[in-house]
Amino acid sequence: MQSLQLPERLLLEALARADPTFAGMKAERLEVDGQVLEYVYLGDLAHHVALMRDAPDASETLDRIFAALEDALDGDEHVTNLICVGFLEMLKATGALEQVRGRFGPKLGFWADTV
Repeated sequence: MQSLQLPERLLLEALARADPTFAGMKAERLEVDGQVLEYVYLGDLAHHVALMRDAPDASETLDRIFAALEDALDGDEHVTNLICVGFLEMLKATGALEQVRGRFGPKLGFWADTV
C-alpha cells in the first residue's frame, strides 16, 4: 500500500473537511483499491464539482473546496502537479472548468490557465 506524503495527506484531509462527501469517497477508494490513489481521487473530486456547479445550495461547499485547493498550492511540486493533472485537467475534460473558474483564488486561477 502506498503511503501518502504529508503535503498530499494534508490536502486530502482539507478536502474532506471542505465537503464531508469526500470522506466517504476516500473510504470507498480504500475499500476498492486498497489505497488512496490521489490522482484518481482528485479526478473524482473534479467530477463531483462538475455535478455540483449549478446546484443552488452548493455555493459555500464549492468555495470551501476551492479554498482548500488554493491553500495547498504552497510550492510543493507534487501537490501542484496533483491539483493540475488530477483536478484541473479532469475538470476541463468535464466541461466545467470555465463555469467555475471565476471562483478560484489567484494561485488556482493561474494554474487553471495553464491546462
